Amino acid sequence: HAACAFGAPELVVRRLVVEFPEAAALRTKKGYTPAMLAQRSHAPNEVEIVSFLDDSTEKLQRMTMFSEEKSLVMKSRKVLRPRSGSVSPKSVFRRSKKAKAKACPNFV
Repeated sequence: HAACAFGAPELVVRRLVVEFPEAAALRTKKGYTPAMLAQRSHAPNEVEIVSFLDDSTEKLQRMTMFSEEKSLVMKSRKVLRPRSGSVSPKSVFRRSKKAKAKACPNFV
């Protein structure tokens, strides 16, 4: 935030965003993002820094949304494991012909 507010060179801002990508989307106590602070600084490289920060923020948001969706999918695909001493999954499908016929009477 300070680098953007005081007109640091573009290379410095890029390096900071590479090292701390989440900082590009953080807001100050007054609600300013680094891009807003760069706009207010009226530095000669203001346009390049603002466009870079906006792109970085969008990429970070997409990555965050993707990782949240991925974690939700992984939670919904919980692997059920048999407890010790319980019936193994293979033995559930090993039934006699009589048991299969009883379970599915209309199955040909």
